[in-house]
This record gives sequence, structure tokens and C-alpha cells, in this order.
Amino acid sequence: MKISFTRYQKIGEILCALLILSLIIYVIASWNHIPEKIPTHFNFKGEIDSWGSKNTIFFDVGMTIGLYLLLTVVNFFPNIWNVPIAKKSPERAYKLCRDMLINLKIIIILNFSYITYCTVEQINMSAIVTIAFLILVLVVTFGYTVYILIKC
Repeated sequence: MKISFTRYQKIGEILCALLILSLIIYVIASWNHIPEKIPTHFNFKGEIDSWGSKNTIFFDVGMTIGLYLLLTVVNFFPNIWNVPIAKKSPERAYKLCRDMLINLKIIIILNFSYITYCTVEQINMSAIVTIAFLILVLVVTFGYTVYILIKC
């Protein structure tokens, strides 16, 4: 089944690409200012609890790009999606699922960009910010998924 992209989906894809590009440019522009030892993990309180070489920043960037590419590839093959509720109105269900994938890509990219920023700047995230960020990501991700399933 060939499903064309909606205007919203095209804008979302462009936004994702721009966010990825911005992340890469930020890391390259910051490279000379990044110390040799950078945070590699933050605990639940938002405190830095593990350190590594500055090359580990490429793990965050690589994970972001890898997840982006994975979801992008999946987006182009709706016939492999397991959407049993799509029998009523398959095109509508697939468009809603594509919306969901694009929105999840935006959330993932913003999430990893924030983590990369905190790593580069060696910022301790406050416990409140860390918990609020975690709750927001989980609520938005799962809430949106449930919303799409209900709409299908």
C-alpha cells in the first residue's frame, strides 16, 4: 500500500532532519571547548556519576542518528507494521501511525540533544528537572501512543 505523506508529516520530517543537523553542528562547533574528560552518565538526581573521554560524545550523537534512521526506514515500509485495527480504514490508520512515528522521532531527537547538551556543557541536572523531564518524555510518548491507538 502506497501512502502519501501529509503536509504535517513532511514538516515533521524536515524538522527531524534540521534537529539532527543542529546537533551535529553543535558538537562540531563545541569540539575544541569540550574537555578531555566528560560526563557519560547522570544518576536519578541529575548528578554526574560517570566520566569518560570526550570521544564518548559520539555515542550520544550516534544513538540519535541511529534511532532516527531506524524509524525513518520503518516509516517507508508501512506493509511491515503490525496494525490489526487497520482493517476498518487502513489508510487513515497508517497515516496516524506515521504521525506517531514522526512525533516519536522528534521526542527522541530532542531527548538525546538535551542529554548531549548537558554532557558537553557538563551541567548537573537538578533532581526536579530530571524527574520532570523523565515524566514528560514517558507521558508524552506513551500517552501519544495510546491516543493514536484509540483514534485508529
